[in-house]
Amino acid sequence: MVITRGLSGSGKSTVARALCERTGMIQLRSDVERKRLAGLSATESSRSDTGTGLYTADRTANTYQHLGALAKTVLAAGYSVIVDATFLQREHRDHFRALAAATATPFLVLECSAKNSELERRILSRTATRSDASEATLEVLYAQQAGDEPLAREELQYTLRVDTQHMSSDDIWSMFKGWVKDPNAPPSI
Repeated sequence: MVITRGLSGSGKSTVARALCERTGMIQLRSDVERKRLAGLSATESSRSDTGTGLYTADRTANTYQHLGALAKTVLAAGYSVIVDATFLQREHRDHFRALAAATATPFLVLECSAKNSELERRILSRTATRSDASEATLEVLYAQQAGDEPLAREELQYTLRVDTQHMSSDDIWSMFKGWVKDPNAPPSI
């Protein structure tokens, strides 16, 4: 089980999709599942502002619970899974790590990052095209930055950090393959 972690615009979905294409893993994307729970299509706008509508604390908790149930189903079916969400809160990361442990599944946090100016550029570009499930705005990014719970020291033992602005997809793939080869080896961070 792999979970992504990072702010909006950090490249989580792009990296997850590329890894799924190379490995056959199943990608569960929070932006898509949140809308599915509300009866919306992936690219349909919910017209929700930060902290309202689909983005209230209760709806967010429900989305993570739903992702956990889906991940458990995927694992039980014998497939590997990438859960593509921000995972900015430790409680959510801990829940998925416990789920992996309960199923004796190797667990990895794939932390994606880019410079703030690049995050903003990506969000503005995505918003202009309106062709993605993400509804993140600059206001969402700033709220995420204010509420982010960084990885704790003990979480680093199962974390790969990737700079999506400067690392190539081949570099990320190489790091990931190293982890797959030996999930118990200390990750390159």
